[in-house]
Amino acid sequence: MRGLTIALLVSAVSSWHVFAEEAAPPAVAAAVAAGDFGAQLVGEAVDLSAAHGHNQDAVAKDMESLLHWAIEHSDHERLRQQAEDIQKLEAIKDFKEGQQRVAELSDLISQQPTEAQLMQSMIAVLDDTQATAEQKQDALAELQVLVEPIDNANDLKVLGGLTPLVQLLGSSEVSELQEGAAYVLGTAASNNAELVGVLMKNHPELIQQLLQLAGALHDGTAAKAMYALGVLVRSPVPEARTTFYSQAGLSKLQNLMSPSSKAAKRVKSKALNLIADLIEMTANGDDTSLSTWDDKVMAQFAAAALDLLMQADALDGKEKALMAMRVLLLRRGHAGRTAMAEEGAEAVLREVLTELDLLVDTLESKKTAAASVAHAGATSTSKWAPAVGSG
Repeated sequence: MRGLTIALLVSAVSSWHVFAEEAAPPAVAAAVAAGDFGAQLVGEAVDLSAAHGHNQDAVAKDMESLLHWAIEHSDHERLRQQAEDIQKLEAIKDFKEGQQRVAELSDLISQQPTEAQLMQSMIAVLDDTQATAEQKQDALAELQVLVEPIDNANDLKVLGGLTPLVQLLGSSEVSELQEGAAYVLGTAASNNAELVGVLMKNHPELIQQLLQLAGALHDGTAAKAMYALGVLVRSPVPEARTTFYSQAGLSKLQNLMSPSSKAAKRVKSKALNLIADLIEMTANGDDTSLSTWDDKVMAQFAAAALDLLMQADALDGKEKALMAMRVLLLRRGHAGRTAMAEEGAEAVLREVLTELDLLVDTLESKKTAAASVAHAGATSTSKWAPAVGSG
């Protein structure tokens, strides 16, 4: 549309030259022929302004006649072609400008580092003995976000990031570095059996380190250590649980839950949830490490199951504990029964059974009371209800 308007104006100006030479007063025609058309127009404008009050209507009619004449004497086909040519030129210009913007954006993107390069930079900071604790904390925070995608997490091994992270777990001077390293490892290993397998093969000491940090006085460190420990032990890699059990993991978690423990409430909660999940895995037959348990591990497991049976507030927790104990008895036979007996299972089971009996009696009493109230309400309503057909 813009191109057509420009072409029309060009044609109108050309037509005006012809019209001016043919029909204009001699003075105007002479000015047009001499190429001094602009000066003549200025002069005419001054004169018209002076006589504005007298011939305004005449001037308007003359201008309208001029416009109609220019349109009538225009070559419409030529105008259409000129409009198309102008549109093509504008399209070419827009296309070239678009190409330039794409090229500039491409250059900008190519200058940005890749995620692998960023990870390499963060790992270099962790390896740098001259880097400050604050710089390493910032690097750990950045790295924790970068390893959330599983592909980036697997790149940790390729880029040499696992060793400095495991080493930082032993950095007792700065608890925040231990906390950050545990968080990165837990994030990277989450839903990543491949990386868990690599960690268990190349860093078997990791489980023991996390168990120690779970009892740390620094709440943030203990919580993140429990998070990483839970990720590893809950994974489908049986070596993680075998290592956990061989290092008295269940007993150490139970110590965290004891009344004398100074662990924060959230740490105790994580420990209880982890024990419950391990018991459930055993109850469902999902834990292939069960066949490798020795007498010490079975004793730990029996104690943990009995402890959960006593501490669980919900019936669901108690049910999981009972199912796990049943699996232990069925799959490990005499050894399982011995472990349960040595942990005082009979006394615990009797106590829980009494507790359940009281719970059932309480529920039955409440049910009976509710039924009585409902019956009394129905009787009262019937007594005062109007007879059918009464006015």
